[in-house]
Formats: sequence, structure tokens, C-alpha cells
Amino acid sequence: MKTVLFDMDGTLTPPREKMSRAMCLTLKDLQKNDYNIGIVSGSDIEYILEQCEIMFGIGGVDPDMLTIYP
Repeated sequence: MKTVLFDMDGTLTPPREKMSRAMCLTLKDLQKNDYNIGIVSGSDIEYILEQCEIMFGIGGVDPDMLTIYP
């Protein structure tokens, strides 16, 4: 299994905004193709989780295939 790393602000989300549904679906598709997702940010974990809130709700991203690097 491979891991793909993404920066949060300006890549997965507009700067300081929450993640869109479309981005969640893209990450979910990557996971379906056996990719682990790594999210890298200079923000603290609480803020990252707030930005990624949709992933853990309706987004359907598998948290076992997700690593957050605050």
C-alpha cells in the first residue's frame, strides 16, 4: 500500500477553510485504490480535525487509512 501526503491549507482546502465534499470524495476514491492518505499541516490537531470534519461524517473516508501530521 502506498501513502500520498497532502498539505492542508491551499491544497486540500482553501486557506483556513473547511474541506469540501468534492475533496472528500476524491480522497475516498484514492483509498478505494489502496492509497493511505497523509495530511500535513502546521496547525494543531484540533484545528485540522475541524477542517476535516466532513471526512468523518458524510465523507466516508476510512480513518484507518488516514494519518494526520500536525
